[in-house]
Amino acid sequence: MMYRKISLRVTALAFVFMAAGCNKWKDATTVAQQDLTVNLLQAISSNPDLSKFREYVSKAGLDSVLQVSKTFTVWAPTNTAIQALDPSVVNDVVKLKAFILNHISNQLYFARDVAVPQRIAMLGGKYNTFSTVKFDEAPLLTTDRYVSNGVLHTINGIVPPLQNIWDFINSTTTQYAQNAYVVSLNYNAFDASQAVIDSISVLTGLPVYHPGTGIVQRNYYNDRVYDLKREDRQYTYFVMQDANFVVEADSLKNYFATGVTTQTDSLTRWNVIKDLAYDIPYANMLAVPPALVSKSGITVPVSPAFLVEAKRFSNGYVYVMSKVDVPTANKFLPITIQGENPSGFLSDKSGNTNYRQRLNPVTGLTFSDILVSGHGVTTYYSFYRVNETPSIKYQVYALGVNDFQSGTFSQTINAWHTGLAAVQGSLTHAVPLSTATGAYNEVNLGQITISRFGTVDWRLTCTTTNPIVLDYLRLVPIP
Repeated sequence: MMYRKISLRVTALAFVFMAAGCNKWKDATTVAQQDLTVNLLQAISSNPDLSKFREYVSKAGLDSVLQVSKTFTVWAPTNTAIQALDPSVVNDVVKLKAFILNHISNQLYFARDVAVPQRIAMLGGKYNTFSTVKFDEAPLLTTDRYVSNGVLHTINGIVPPLQNIWDFINSTTTQYAQNAYVVSLNYNAFDASQAVIDSISVLTGLPVYHPGTGIVQRNYYNDRVYDLKREDRQYTYFVMQDANFVVEADSLKNYFATGVTTQTDSLTRWNVIKDLAYDIPYANMLAVPPALVSKSGITVPVSPAFLVEAKRFSNGYVYVMSKVDVPTANKFLPITIQGENPSGFLSDKSGNTNYRQRLNPVTGLTFSDILVSGHGVTTYYSFYRVNETPSIKYQVYALGVNDFQSGTFSQTINAWHTGLAAVQGSLTHAVPLSTATGAYNEVNLGQITISRFGTVDWRLTCTTTNPIVLDYLRLVPIP
């Protein structure tokens, strides 16, 4: 009997705890301000402190948007806050619509759910940051009013849509030569998604597009560095004032010699600007590291002492600098050429070509190399094409090991400039026997100077009909 009473008490206590747990879960998930009998437009209209925002919603022709059955989140500025809105925006329906849409998102966002600040897409295409206390820079006043088609917050500030960095670049081409050069990299491309289809080819089964359609403007900077038009990403972009931009570019002329002044000038400018954008948004200059590493791997020192102006944009920050002085030695990185990845050969000797996996007995690590033997061709070679090679002196290092025959042999490393149809220099590599001391150490072969910017084929050439073998070449620039 006593056991039964204890069991009943335990069961009762368990029920109480379960009920309490359910109530806590219910409390945690229930929206305190919930009124599903009204929509967002009605909720805004019923709040006297949002009357001006309500007026502008109508003026912008957006009443219907806030009444549909889709779900939205609205951050509505109070009457006091909206007084700061520029009259030129109020009097321009297009600008006013963009302003209103920058306060509306196409999903539900509750302040109570924002563990960390998050960037949210607005109906106007921009992104704003939402936290438990702010919408962008506007403080939250009331939050989380849940209605039939969304959530309403009120804010004590306005959040006008900002230009993005690409807009800034395009609007300041007369002010900054750097930006003028970036814009000069525009080109036309074909985008099938924007083209009109006239028919389907009976021969290929592919669409036949209407002439002149699908042509869109692109830019090499956005293609090869970062797409500064994107609103869903954030960047930091440094722009130099003209005097130092020209000095910085001109300092590179010897390394991008082409024989054509305009082409050399373009190359030097490109090799300055490619290292001035970063996909990290540094909100103030003090947050910028003293040395940044660009997308192309170049180390760029940045000093606050040269800051002229800081600007905030919808997708990041721009810092106008009097100087961004990158040491010349930083601008040129070593080039490693892997022997097992040739661009081609003198002739097809695939039956004599071996792509090998070997073990380095010194390090205990495996490596890949190429071995061509028994080919029977005098001065046979494989070549390794390197495009956009700067006109600079290179210290050349090689690693290749003779672990397949007892006889010693040498091979030649030469640099053949395809544009000049000329050899830029030749070096001899005495391939060590695998049993020799230091056989697995790279060897300093000497220096080769490339006299003209362009495409260079680095050839691995046999002596008479000997084999060729290579783990890698390492080319270290010497400015």
